[in-house]
Amino acid sequence: MAQSRKQFAGRTWTVAQWLRYWLTTRRSIRPATLHIYARHVEKDLVPTIGHLRPAEVTGRHLTAMFAESAISPDTGRPRTASTMQRLGATLRAAYNAAIRDGPVSDNPARRVEMPQPRRPHAVVWTDGRVESWQTDGVRPPVAVWTVAQTAAFLEYVQDDPLYALRWLVALRGLGRAEAAGLRWQDLDLDRRQLTVVNSAPWSATKSSKGRPSPSAERARTAGSVHQR
Repeated sequence: MAQSRKQFAGRTWTVAQWLRYWLTTRRSIRPATLHIYARHVEKDLVPTIGHLRPAEVTGRHLTAMFAESAISPDTGRPRTASTMQRLGATLRAAYNAAIRDGPVSDNPARRVEMPQPRRPHAVVWTDGRVESWQTDGVRPPVAVWTVAQTAAFLEYVQDDPLYALRWLVALRGLGRAEAAGLRWQDLDLDRRQLTVVNSAPWSATKSSKGRPSPSAERARTAGSVHQR
C-alpha cells in the first residue's frame, strides 16, 4: 500500500517535484557529485521542463532543453561538450530512479543525441603564446608553464604563507581540491611523504569534503614533501 501511494504521488508530481525529491534520496554519492546534481536541477532542468510531469517529457522537449542549456546561465558563454554530457547524465540518473520507483516506465533522456566531448590538447606557454594572450586576452583551453615560468612563480610567492601548498600543487601535481583537503595527519614529514585521502571542492555557498577518486588516491599515495 505504501509503495502504491508513492507511485501515485510520483505520477501526479511535476518534473520539478520529482527532481527535488530525487536529490534527497542521493545519500551514497560524494558531496561534490551531489552539488553538481543540484546545480543541474535548479539551473537547467527545473526552469525548462520542471512544469511538465515526468511521463509527459518527450525527446522534443529534451532537445529544446539542451539547446537552451548550451549557453551557461551564469557566464553567458557556450558550454563545453563535457558539461553538456554531465547534464545529460544527471537527467538520465533521475529518470532511471523514476523508473525504479514507478512514476514512469521509459527514460526519454536515453534517446537524445549529445555532443561528444573532445579532450583539449595541452600546449606550453611559449613566448609567442604569452604575447598573443597579452594582446587579445584569449588563452588556450589547457596550457602549462615551462620550467622557467614555474621557477619564476615559486620565487615570486616564496614569502607567501601558503608557499608550501603552492609548491606541492606546482611540482607534485595535486589538484586544487586535493590540496585544500590535506590534513596534518596525511603528512609524514620524517619520511617526506603525503597521502591524499580527502578532497575539498568549493562551491559558491559552502565547501564540502569527500574522498578523491580511487585513481587519484593511488596516484598521490607517495610523494616527496617540500620542507622549509
